[in-house]
Amino acid sequence: MPRAPSSGRFRSGSVFPTRRWTVSDWRIVSRTTPRVMPEVLARDLEYLLGSVSGLRRKVLLPRRRPSAHGLATTLPLLPEQIPSRGEPLPLGVRDLRKGWAHMSFDRKRLGATFAFAAFTLAQVALAGCGSSGGGEAGGEVDNVTWGTSSQGSEFHALSVAMGDVISQETDMAASVQSVGGSDATIRAIGDGKTDVGMANSFAATNAFNGTGAFDEAVDFRLVTQGHNTLRQLIVRADSGIETPADLEGKRIVGERPALAEIRLVTDAILQAYGVNPDSVEIVSTAETNEALRALQQGTVDAVVAPGSAPSGFFIELAQNRDVEWIDLSDRMDELLQILGPGFVEGTIPAGTYNGQDEEVHTPAIPSVVAARTDMPEDAVYEIEKALAEHNDQIAAAQPQGKNWTAEAAMEETPTVPFHPGAVRYYKEAGVWTDEMQQAQDELLQG
Repeated sequence: MPRAPSSGRFRSGSVFPTRRWTVSDWRIVSRTTPRVMPEVLARDLEYLLGSVSGLRRKVLLPRRRPSAHGLATTLPLLPEQIPSRGEPLPLGVRDLRKGWAHMSFDRKRLGATFAFAAFTLAQVALAGCGSSGGGEAGGEVDNVTWGTSSQGSEFHALSVAMGDVISQETDMAASVQSVGGSDATIRAIGDGKTDVGMANSFAATNAFNGTGAFDEAVDFRLVTQGHNTLRQLIVRADSGIETPADLEGKRIVGERPALAEIRLVTDAILQAYGVNPDSVEIVSTAETNEALRALQQGTVDAVVAPGSAPSGFFIELAQNRDVEWIDLSDRMDELLQILGPGFVEGTIPAGTYNGQDEEVHTPAIPSVVAARTDMPEDAVYEIEKALAEHNDQIAAAQPQGKNWTAEAAMEETPTVPFHPGAVRYYKEAGVWTDEMQQAQDELLQG
């Protein structure tokens, strides 16, 4: 096992490169470290080396996980190793126990060296436990593990932006993990593998009630609600499809294993417009890119696709292929009745995409941030307070971030009860209403 040197250089001849870290080197950490080491963002190094006053009970969390064995790990500073406020950072802050990363810092030279010990069974057990804090209502939480969809997705971008706000504006450090789709995100919270996560309300509703893809109810609570994600019917302009009734005899992407609601919406559209499902060839794709590529290449006539408005995926599609968005406003009430709780009416404003000159109405699913039920009230209060009061930072990182305000969280009647910590903040902010309290009471009473 390679040992961390006492100076600011990696040991020559080891599996780690020999170099000295300086302020100017921070942005190239990912290009000079071996694959077994997570990529560490520059601001994390700056935080540890330059912000001693804020170091109390903090840990450095890698933004990516090491590829070796596919395990997650952290670089922890034990409580006894953390200096009190105002004390200088020790020259060699290390934890060499049982496979944890160990580190050495030289504050004068702003040097930092990192080395990783071998993975052990003890660390495997720790890696499987995503919850970093929780329990009693007033318990202290140092680290928040945030689960969400895959990298490149809208949810992932928003989650990273929100995680940054939490890390910067509270005494907690947030680490974002890609756990899969919305179903997987809620399951991870219920299993205690993550503390918080972003998902759609369809998955949240089914999980809370133990319906759909969930054989039994999952115990969790809402933190906030945000933008609506649309489930839209897009067709090739030369397909001959002017209304959903024209889908008969067509080939359509209308199913995705990770998003059960795609098939649900597809079937609801066919039912509402009187189309026999047996007369339509429904194919499945794994992700939005694959579905839109099939539409662009002409191998399918239509797709039912998730996404907000505007979406980069659809902007590119409309620029490269003549496509049309099908308005479903004439059967919206029937569609929402078929789809059930968790769905609302969504709108694509006219002119959002090339060639889309009229407003389009389509089913939509609100997005939510959920948390473990047993997460301390104070921690959830601080999380929602930071997200609501620093919404401008989230909006600057992702356009849909502007829809994650405290006021927006109250726009849709929830299908899952809010966490007490979130309710406390909404009351303090003056946005909690009698109607919301009534919905909360009904959900808690079952």
